[in-house]
Amino acid sequence: MNRIERRLKNMAMISKNDILEALGLEQSNDWIAPAIIGFGVGALVGAAVALMVAPKAGAELREDLFERGRRYVDKAREQVSNMTGQNTGSTIERPST
Repeated sequence: MNRIERRLKNMAMISKNDILEALGLEQSNDWIAPAIIGFGVGALVGAAVALMVAPKAGAELREDLFERGRRYVDKAREQVSNMTGQNTGSTIERPST
């Protein structure tokens, strides 16, 4: 057996995992978690886009978003004050336009 034939036989014994390992990569069969994360991120982005392209006037949409944000901040302040037993201040005032 000459040198070329020996090399060809050795190359035939190399698997895909051997090549990936030599490159510092690994084959992963765990695709469920990244798929679920990708789906969740896509759903959040889709919801945000849907809010922005909703058929409302710009001022009306901004008002709705401001009110929703104010409610979340008020709830967070209420929870913090309940946890610490202190008053964290008044609600957020709407900026004048």
